[in-house]
Amino acid sequence: MTSAIEAIRQVRQTQEKRKKPLAIVLAGHNGSGKSTLWRRSLADELQMPLVNADRMMLSILPEQASDGALPSWAATLRDTDQSWMKVSQQGVQAFVGHAMNAKVPFAMETVFSHWQALGDGTFESKIDQIRQMQTAGYFVLLIFVGLASVELSIGRVQTRVQENGHAVPENKLRERFPRTQMAIAEAIKVADASLLADNSRTSAQAFTVCRVQIEEREIFDLRAGERTTPSVISRWLEIVSPRVG
Repeated sequence: MTSAIEAIRQVRQTQEKRKKPLAIVLAGHNGSGKSTLWRRSLADELQMPLVNADRMMLSILPEQASDGALPSWAATLRDTDQSWMKVSQQGVQAFVGHAMNAKVPFAMETVFSHWQALGDGTFESKIDQIRQMQTAGYFVLLIFVGLASVELSIGRVQTRVQENGHAVPENKLRERFPRTQMAIAEAIKVADASLLADNSRTSAQAFTVCRVQIEEREIFDLRAGERTTPSVISRWLEIVSPRVG
């Protein structure tokens, strides 16, 4: 499997046979490069809108300067105001809800870190939203961008902040990282198709396709055969999709 686009095209063949609209959940740790993957590779291929809470916030804040900087008050509101963060998340959910009612194809971006234990032993998570999409008649593709460690996530976010991107407190990054991995491991079992990609290495190796599954069929796994899987990839891939046999 040479690229995410090749994998997407295989997924779409099955989706079109099922005669269902496509919904994409683009998931990954903070700083994993989800938006970059979408912008550079997937947007023109898929030709559908990506619903993103950060971009939704930016649409109602003052125009960014040429270097991407916001006025200090606007950056503070975007990065630290819990009430507005909640509003932007609710805005995403409302947008997705309207898209589902219209049965139009769409993609949504998420860290996928919500993982809350309930009293009956089950968990509340973004997987519930995948099921809602399926109930509404969608074929759901889960795309996950993995990172080898939380330290890599922290470093990427720090770099993003230096480039006037949005900040995330380190304690939140540390809390979210394992929750995202747990949730993705379960979500793979629910989504109609999944594409796992790595962005732990150099820019030349960015978004290495690691595993593709369509319905019950494993289409590709980097660990199959006699090839040696890089340890930085195995570190997270064995957590979210343990290799059997």
